[in-house]
Amino acid sequence: MTREDVKELFNLPAEERQEIAQALWNSVGPEEKVRLISLPDWQRSILRERSADLDRNASDEQPWDEVKEELWPKAEDRPTTGG
Repeated sequence: MTREDVKELFNLPAEERQEIAQALWNSVGPEEKVRLISLPDWQRSILRERSADLDRNASDEQPWDEVKEELWPKAEDRPTTGG
């Protein structure tokens, strides 16, 4: 694939670009994904703290649909992807 071919990809409709991007991501092996999305130590620390807090306070857990409702009270503003 040439640079010109890649440039042409940007002219495709958004849906087609998304499909291509997803296909490319799906082609990345699990070990490569871990390396590519590895977190810095400070982010790992925050996640460990939050996970431990959730373990200690399980009753504080809130379903994503409720969180979305609080963040975006108007349904038309609410994200529709990711659960």
